Amino acid sequence: MSQTRGVQNCAPTGRDYVDEALDMPSRGTLRYRQPFGSFSNPNPHIAIATAEWLLEAVRRDVNADSGGEPCTDLLELYCGAGSHTLALAPLFRHVLAVEINRHLVVAAQHNVIANGLSNVTVVRAPSEEFCKRVVRKRSYELRGEAAGGGPPIQLNFGCTVVDPPRAGLDP
Repeated sequence: MSQTRGVQNCAPTGRDYVDEALDMPSRGTLRYRQPFGSFSNPNPHIAIATAEWLLEAVRRDVNADSGGEPCTDLLELYCGAGSHTLALAPLFRHVLAVEINRHLVVAAQHNVIANGLSNVTVVRAPSEEFCKRVVRKRSYELRGEAAGGGPPIQLNFGCTVVDPPRAGLDP
């Protein structure tokens, strides 16, 4: 990809992403599509170590009394292309991943499908506005297509993961 005077050109034309695969000891191979210009850890060994650390922390704290079965729902804010989402999804009944950038939402949705996950919903929204409506209640109702076309699904968040951009969290 080259950039001149604020214009980005991709080579090959029309391919504005890179596909990655991370072989995680506890989850197997996870496949990611990362759009150019978005954050992706350039060191796959550190990306794997970070994901494994996060998995262990969540397993220990959230699923301690569940016998290894998903026991709650996860709210993930600033989910980006879903790298944490994909790693954590099997630990939860359902994951609601929130991201404002439309390119990252498309990538996250692609990544969820590519990894065969059926318990993840990606929502395009500003995290700050979303939180004003949801966090106080610690719940959210999925309807229509987000609920798989079936009856509404009530999500009750027992865990929230926040991985904000470099600029930090919204007020």
